[in-house]
Amino acid sequence: MPRCVAARQCACGGGPGQALTARLLAFSRSEELPTISVDVRSLVLGMTEWIKQTVAARSCSRCARRGGVRGETDSNQLELAILNLVLNARDALPVGGSVTIDVARVD
Repeated sequence: MPRCVAARQCACGGGPGQALTARLLAFSRSEELPTISVDVRSLVLGMTEWIKQTVAARSCSRCARRGGVRGETDSNQLELAILNLVLNARDALPVGGSVTIDVARVD
């Protein structure tokens, strides 16, 4: 990997890492987290690069690109739940496979 690309990735990686640390600390303190209307599809698509890096060597990942679905939730908790599911899926696929995240409204 060229040095300039690696340096850019390091420089950009601090923000998401800091945000993740803050979320984990909030979770560990059991803080009351407000719920808001969240576009779940946009949230998942925003996590795509993170998800790809998580499953990189062992499997491929795909995130759905269908229409938006809104839900009342805490976006940080939803991100952590999705990341946890992806990590569990990756660990369950030691020789490879695929992880697909799809967003759909269920009535």
